[in-house]
Amino acid sequence: MTSRDLARFAYLLLRNGNWGEQQIVPLRYLDEMKKVSWVQPDYGLGLRSNTNGSLSESLPKDAFVLSGARLNVALVVPSWDLIVIRMSQCTVSIARSF
Repeated sequence: MTSRDLARFAYLLLRNGNWGEQQIVPLRYLDEMKKVSWVQPDYGLGLRSNTNGSLSESLPKDAFVLSGARLNVALVVPSWDLIVIRMSQCTVSIARSF
């Protein structure tokens, strides 16, 4: 996955499953992804949530992280309308728009 691919996926999550005018991911699935587990209180289905402040006390409670292979990470903060992508590979990808 390129940094652009990861950014697009994070953007899809930031926009509640919408891409442009089209609902790509159903809201009920996104709700389940973000819902934390009783087994591990900061993990949802594929996402790590900041609901209880476990990611960082300086981030809003709605922040969540999507972690991928090779330490690739997407931080999504809906209340700040923010996506941060960190790739572990030394390659650099620059995207003008999603």
